[in-house]
Amino acid sequence: MRRVFSTIATRANLKYKPGELIHGFKLKDIKPFPLYGLTSYELTHEATKARYFHLDSSDAENIFTMLFRTPLVDNTGVPHTVQRLVNYGSKKYPIRDCFNEMLMRSLNSFVRVQSGIDYTVYSFGSLLEKELLGLLSVHTNNVFFPLLRPEDFLIEGHRFVATQEGHLQRGGTTYYKMLEQMENPQSYFLERMRQNLFQTSPYRFSLLGETKSITELTHEKVVEYHQKFYHPTNCWFLSLGSMDFAKYLEALNENVMKHFKEPSKVNSQIPVSYTHLRAHETPEHLVCRLLLEKKKKKKK
Repeated sequence: MRRVFSTIATRANLKYKPGELIHGFKLKDIKPFPLYGLTSYELTHEATKARYFHLDSSDAENIFTMLFRTPLVDNTGVPHTVQRLVNYGSKKYPIRDCFNEMLMRSLNSFVRVQSGIDYTVYSFGSLLEKELLGLLSVHTNNVFFPLLRPEDFLIEGHRFVATQEGHLQRGGTTYYKMLEQMENPQSYFLERMRQNLFQTSPYRFSLLGETKSITELTHEKVVEYHQKFYHPTNCWFLSLGSMDFAKYLEALNENVMKHFKEPSKVNSQIPVSYTHLRAHETPEHLVCRLLLEKKKKKKK
C-alpha cells in the first residue's frame, strides 16, 4: 500500500529528467527508494552553485529547510547573534520577532530555528501549499536580506544596562545565555573539553561566546559575518513531501536567487583535525587515546 501511495505522490515530479534546467536549477540526479516510498532529486543552481535536495514522498506535510555551514571564528558568539538578529525583520517584511509572528499567524505544522557549533538551520512545514510558499517568502527574505539594525544588535548582542542601585553592568540576550551556560557545570565541562581536544580547529571556540571575548563583538562584525556566510553558495536547500518541487524553485528564484549573480568565493569548509573520532571510536576512547599520545610525546 505504501508503494502505491508513493507512486501517486511522485507523479507530479516524474516529468523531470536529469540535465533539465528548472527555474535556474539544473537537475543532476534522480534516485528512487521504493522500500521507503521516497524519490530523491538533487539539483544545483547554475549561477551560484547552491545545492538543492528534494525528497518526494506521500506525506501530506511538506517541509522546507535552509541549512548553512556557519563555523565559529572566535569566542564572541557571532553565529548565534546573527541567527537571532535575522528574526528582526527584512527589507520586504520589516517585522520584529517575525518567526514567532508567523508561528501564530500562519497555518504551519512547525517553525524551527537552531544553531550549532558549525551550522545554522531554518526549517518550517505546513499541510497547505499556499501557506508553505508564504512561509518560504518570509523566511528566505529574513535570512538572506535581514535589516540587521544597530539598535537590534544592542538587544540581542551586548550593551550596558543600569541596575536598581544605579550601577552599569553588561546585558543582552546572547550575553545572558552565555552566562547561564557557564554556570551549568556540565556545559562548562563540555566547553573546556572541546577547547583542549580541538586546539587547532574552529571547534575550540564557544557557540555562545566567552565572558572576556563577547564584549569585543560589534555590529560591524555581525554584518560582515552575515555577508560572508549567508550566501546561497554556502546553503543546502532541502525539501520533503508530495508537493511539486518546481514550485519551491520558482519561489526561491523570485525571492533569493535573482539577487545573486555568481558563487561566493568564501570557503567555509572546516579543516579536519586529527582529534576527530576514528571509525567505531567513542568520545571516551578518543579522550583516552589523546591522553596516551600526549604522554608518549612527553617521554620522547
